[in-house]
Amino acid sequence: MKSAPVTTIPPMRLLLAASVLLGAGTARADEAAHCAVDVARAPADVRATIETWVGTETHCAHTIEVRVVPTEGGLYLYARDEHGVVRERVVPDAQAAGVLVASWVADDSPAVPVRVMPIIVPPQEAPLETVSRTAPIATPGFHRGLLFGLGAQASMAKGVALRGEIGIESDGWSAYAAASVGQTRMVYDYGSGTLDLMPHDKRVALGAGRQFGTGRWQVKVRGGVQYARWDADFFSMSDTYNGFHVEFIGFEGAFQVSRKLSPAWSFTSGLVGSKFVDSQQSSNDGVILIQSPTFELGLSAGLDLKL
Repeated sequence: MKSAPVTTIPPMRLLLAASVLLGAGTARADEAAHCAVDVARAPADVRATIETWVGTETHCAHTIEVRVVPTEGGLYLYARDEHGVVRERVVPDAQAAGVLVASWVADDSPAVPVRVMPIIVPPQEAPLETVSRTAPIATPGFHRGLLFGLGAQASMAKGVALRGEIGIESDGWSAYAAASVGQTRMVYDYGSGTLDLMPHDKRVALGAGRQFGTGRWQVKVRGGVQYARWDADFFSMSDTYNGFHVEFIGFEGAFQVSRKLSPAWSFTSGLVGSKFVDSQQSSNDGVILIQSPTFELGLSAGLDLKL
């Protein structure tokens, strides 16, 4: 059996190969240890100090660009490496700037760029059932509640009467009850002369109305039925005591304008009219025949309070 031939390398050739490998390794180590600092802006003495400190560093991993600006309280350093990482610091003097820049260059664990993941908010599920409730909307300008009124009415036939009212109002509609006290002028013709009588005129009424308009101004249209009672005491031409009390049923109507003075108070005025059912009644002694009032047209004015 033959053995494989053994190749013998001359000692000189081995020494040459070892020198080449050792030189290559040293070159690579020098290349890795080389620190590259670009001082883009700095005072001359600060630049020299930084370069001196960086030159003594033997374990540099990356390069940076440095800018140094003198500022109040020391030196402002701004550095950015090849990864885009920015460092900022204020140091008291040039020596501190050199030490700091050298430490930044020697940092062998560069910051890893952080990937910011967007926050995805899942869409909110719609409710299975949506209940919609709408509150009742009141008619603008109208008041719901109690209504109190106090005023005066005047006409050529009736004279002046004081009238009070109470009622309710809702959504532009109203219902009221009223009472008035006054005097009505009558002329008694006894043949040879006339006698003016002023019987007491008392009335009560029930009715309803409708309001139109919004804001401060409103127009009111009203109508109802009324009961009237006249009472009078007098002496006849024969100087005998006489008197009467008579009653009538009729209707009333009004067209009025109201102006709000405040949220609760308003001033109301307008035209009022009354018409009674035709009837004829006599005085106590049967001498005077009293006819139901003719159509009355007069003016009204007063204050309304709404609660």
